[in-house]
Amino acid sequence: MALLDLDGRYAEAVAASPRHRSAGFMAKRDELLTGQADISRESVPVFGQQMWNYSVRSYPEMVEAHYPGGV
Repeated sequence: MALLDLDGRYAEAVAASPRHRSAGFMAKRDELLTGQADISRESVPVFGQQMWNYSVRSYPEMVEAHYPGGV
């Protein structure tokens, strides 16, 4: 499978974002190539959990409004 070329600005923007830099949903390319990580089901959250994590991280005020004191 060939990798898609991605403009480095996108990776830099994610790395600069405190909410997104450590999301941990995907192994980094270097980790995949060296065998340090994989994309097995055990290491990747199921879709619903991943979407919930995105929501919690991206909309903390909304989550706090509906789930005061934490989730």
